[in-house]
Amino acid sequence: MSRKTIVAVYDTHQEATDAVKALHQEGFTSDQISLVASDHRNEAGVSGQDTVDEGSKASQGMVTGGVLGGIAGLVAGLAGMTIPGLGPIVAAGPIAATLGGAVAGVLAGGIIGGLIGLGIPESEAHVYAEGLRRGNTLVGVTIPEERLDLATSVLDRFHPIDIDERANSWRQEGWERFDDTAAPVALASTTSNRASDTAATTSKAATTSKRVASNDGGTIEVMEEELVVGKREVSKGQVRVRSYVVTEPVQESVTLREEHVNVERRPVDRAVNSADAFAEKTIVLDERAEEAVVGKNVRVKEEIVIGKESSSRTETVSDQVRHTEVDIDRGGDMDTAYQTHFKTLGSSYGSYEEFKPAYDFGYQTSNNQSYAGRKWEELKDTVRDAWEGNHGKGTFQRNEPAIRYAYENRLTTGSR
Repeated sequence: MSRKTIVAVYDTHQEATDAVKALHQEGFTSDQISLVASDHRNEAGVSGQDTVDEGSKASQGMVTGGVLGGIAGLVAGLAGMTIPGLGPIVAAGPIAATLGGAVAGVLAGGIIGGLIGLGIPESEAHVYAEGLRRGNTLVGVTIPEERLDLATSVLDRFHPIDIDERANSWRQEGWERFDDTAAPVALASTTSNRASDTAATTSKAATTSKRVASNDGGTIEVMEEELVVGKREVSKGQVRVRSYVVTEPVQESVTLREEHVNVERRPVDRAVNSADAFAEKTIVLDERAEEAVVGKNVRVKEEIVIGKESSSRTETVSDQVRHTEVDIDRGGDMDTAYQTHFKTLGSSYGSYEEFKPAYDFGYQTSNNQSYAGRKWEELKDTVRDAWEGNHGKGTFQRNEPAIRYAYENRLTTGSR
């Protein structure tokens, strides 16, 4: 039976612990679940010689005051060990076996070898290992392929990080691959930096909305679904034309002629003229008759022409599509400034609510880091294209005063 391994990485030990408990509740066994977590809060208490009994509630000083101890019995062989580049860690399940179990000293092959032994490609193993070095917790499930969907839905339930986007942010910092000679990142330091981490923490397999706090601004993608209607051919039934032979009786009249030899005796009395009056004589006559002879001729009496014709019809397809809307809370002072500015535009501009989206758009534009320090005239054409791409051609000119004011007001207040 084919077996696959699915891996999720969590920012906190608690999320990983909750995921392991949920997996167990769904029937996944302790020997199918792998777990690796950093144990930097226990550098003095957990060494390469320390192990944790699976049935205990974790030894004194175990990860984050015993958070992972709560899953003892749900994963096999919970053990503490030291790994190059990670320092003290706690490992359990199949990955603990690939790392060599709870043995003394530094393990040959390190975390990369352990992840590859779990079935993870080497290129991905470096990313997961770096996540562990930075304080994340890894949960893996090695199961038959038909249970992958269930395992994925359970792991997604507890908000795993998007490891690919997280890796991209590391590469922007200069990271290339896991270095087992580098010092582990302290867990407390990792936690303090998460608020400004630009990587999305949304699971790939689920649609999850999160609020990300940042002092340096950020970007929110506004998305919209489009309805794509295709066509496919389906069977609407069959028309079968079959020829077969039917035998039926027929009658036809015909006149037949027959010949018969008549022998008639007539009394006579005359003299014999022949000299040989008593010579023998024989007369033979053939009787003939006609009989009916039946023959058959095959003639084509009708043709059945078989073909197809097509017709077209128009069908209206109804469905629902989603799009993203953004609520912007600028604070009371900013909104008051926009309303004050709107009053200067004159009565021909209608109501403030009509132009509120334009002020919001200008505010968003001023938050775009790629526009930092640029004057309005430099980027006017770019802003026009972005606005009309969402609101329709020809709508920019009327809304430009509001968009420009919000953009430039943001600049002059220094709140960028």
